[in-house]
Amino acid sequence: MAGTRTAPAATAAANRRYISIHMIDASGDQLAHKLAVAIAATAAAIEAWIAAYQAATNSSVYEYTDTLIRSGEALTANAVAAYRGGVENGVNLLFKNPGTLDTFGVRVIAPVSGDMSALGDAPDVAGTLLQDVIDTTTALAAGYDFSSAQYTTRRERRNNSRVR
Repeated sequence: MAGTRTAPAATAAANRRYISIHMIDASGDQLAHKLAVAIAATAAAIEAWIAAYQAATNSSVYEYTDTLIRSGEALTANAVAAYRGGVENGVNLLFKNPGTLDTFGVRVIAPVSGDMSALGDAPDVAGTLLQDVIDTTTALAAGYDFSSAQYTTRRERRNNSRVR
């Protein structure tokens, strides 16, 4: 049995917004700074802030992100207390772009028993639950293919088998 979602749908109105600027200094050190802004902040106001920040720093503002947040209540009563039910347990899914060889991971935390094979700590990527996560991830991340999955505790590999 899975937990209960309180996060609003992707079509819901945002209830928080952040602008993050990403900077690099002359030695190559990088830093990001996050600023909470009004949801209705205009592109001109955001650009003015970034331009003012750039004028006041020796670092180079090379990127910024504009994040809209849709949040519900964080209620422990909506989570299920079960084997592998803690956030320290998870299935790490690896995705790879075959053209660029770039990779990224998605960690499915507190996996339900339907995510795991009968072999114990091996993910069941052929099962409906993980396959749905894999399919929707590759649909969102154009050019990336599923590469492998591995169950871990606290992100450590712990000699668990990797499934491809």
